[in-house]
Amino acid sequence: MNATLDDDIIIIYLSNIGLCLMRYVLMIIIILGLVENFFNILVFHQPTFRSNPCSFYLITAAYVNIIWIMTSPL
Repeated sequence: MNATLDDDIIIIYLSNIGLCLMRYVLMIIIILGLVENFFNILVFHQPTFRSNPCSFYLITAAYVNIIWIMTSPL
């Protein structure tokens, strides 16, 4: 079956929609992920939580997540 002009237009239209979604939704996810990790760092650096040994692992995980979020879109 041969693709008609309408099929080509639909493919191009859906491709543009996917590109716009990837561009803007990815930015929202990156921003929310960074904010969440910064809040985790702020909370677990408080002296009351720092006495717990688990907070070291959570702070480290937040730092690693920030690095991962910043490098993965590249």
